[in-house]
Amino acid sequence: IDESVESGEVETAFPYKAYINGDSVHVRSGPGQNYYTVLRMKRSEPVYVYRHDPGGWCAIRPPAECFSWISAEFVEPGEGRMATVKGDQVVSRVGSAYSDIRDVIQVRLDAGEQVEVIEARRLGNGPAAQTWYKIVPPACEFRWTSGLYLDRTPPGHKAQEAAPHNHRLNAKQER
Repeated sequence: IDESVESGEVETAFPYKAYINGDSVHVRSGPGQNYYTVLRMKRSEPVYVYRHDPGGWCAIRPPAECFSWISAEFVEPGEGRMATVKGDQVVSRVGSAYSDIRDVIQVRLDAGEQVEVIEARRLGNGPAAQTWYKIVPPACEFRWTSGLYLDRTPPGHKAQEAAPHNHRLNAKQER
């Protein structure tokens, strides 16, 4: 994202489509390098930006490869891949493609909400082991990447100059 966007000089309409401008760009569970990586994206892959956070971090819609975790204790399996939450304020934990880490909580689900189950997995050892469901990220859950690795113009297109009638400032084509 262009520096003027980070400084707040340009009004931005959310959400907007952007493109990854680097190789193996980290997508994280929260807005900062201290949050764990959930996946890496390749140059030219599109993302949808929903918010600009402090430090130049952008909240994005979770890419298709992303998932979350929910304890099987609080879910009633239904037909097909659908399941129903059976408790109030049940936590959805952000998953990572690189480990079974599930420390970050962004969303809490209420009884009756539907989730789409990707797979069931037994995590932990011995009597402490529990069944968890890997689910499609629920609505209002985000992932983050640094705005330094996003461009608003698709690869191979000429960047549009900012103008009074154009509130969407497009970043430079190549970095």
